[in-house]
Amino acid sequence: MVDEPVSELVLAQVLEQPAERIGPMLDEIAAGYTAAGHGFELRRAAGGWRLYTGRNTLRTSSGSCWTGSRSG
Repeated sequence: MVDEPVSELVLAQVLEQPAERIGPMLDEIAAGYTAAGHGFELRRAAGGWRLYTGRNTLRTSSGSCWTGSRSG
């Protein structure tokens, strides 16, 4: 787990992949997450990549907190 965006170069080194493959791969993964409506988003930020809570998830979570709704 990291608390700041991870650069494509670092990801390339960790994954043992050519650096030029990382950006396009992450763009494709990010688009897939968004299209599938997952509760998180993969986005470019501050020269790297980072996971964020999805915009719709944040609204739903906030609404549940205020209305007293519970799951389960």
